[in-house]
Amino acid sequence: MITNSEAKRVVVIGLQDLIPRTGTHVPEWNVMMAAAMMALLPPVAVILLMPRWFVKGLIEREK
Repeated sequence: MITNSEAKRVVVIGLQDLIPRTGTHVPEWNVMMAAAMMALLPPVAVILLMPRWFVKGLIEREK
C-alpha cells in the first residue's frame, strides 16, 4: 500500500519503524509487542463480537 502521508501508513510499517536500524540500540520488544497487540484488537473484536456477520461476509457470494 502506498500513501502520501505518514499518518495514513499501515500498521506493519509502523511496527517496523519501532526496530532501530543502528547496531548500538537494542530493540524495545515490550513496546513492539504492545503495539502488535493493539493492532490485533480490532480484527479479533470483529470476529468475537460479530461472528454471524463475519461468517456471512465470508460465505455470501455476489449477486
